[in-house]
Amino acid sequence: MNAPNLAVAANVIKPPDRAAFLDWLLSQGYERAIVLPDSEMWAAIKPLLFHWTLNTGVIGDKVGYEGRWCFADRERARAAMLEWASRGFEDEPRGWRRHPETGRRRNDGGDPASEWIAL
Repeated sequence: MNAPNLAVAANVIKPPDRAAFLDWLLSQGYERAIVLPDSEMWAAIKPLLFHWTLNTGVIGDKVGYEGRWCFADRERARAAMLEWASRGFEDEPRGWRRHPETGRRRNDGGDPASEWIAL
């Protein structure tokens, strides 16, 4: 029986370097990248072709993200992140106009009363 390669095992279970990962997010076009309190999750805003997004994901995961909320512009995405932070990142951000994972959509101001689900 072969002995386990402990160097490989150490790399697999080694926690990711948070600061290096946040730097990587910035290099990928994200702004305001932060680590969410008491978690292994990050949040950041990013421009897409026609709007801005606020994304969350697992620190170290360079393949995808966990959540995405769309905003009409950069200012609204930034304001939503600040407001969400003021609530300790509870529930979800406010002011978004589209949540792709659920199909929910709202007017550009993000008014919950305007919400509908796109089929």
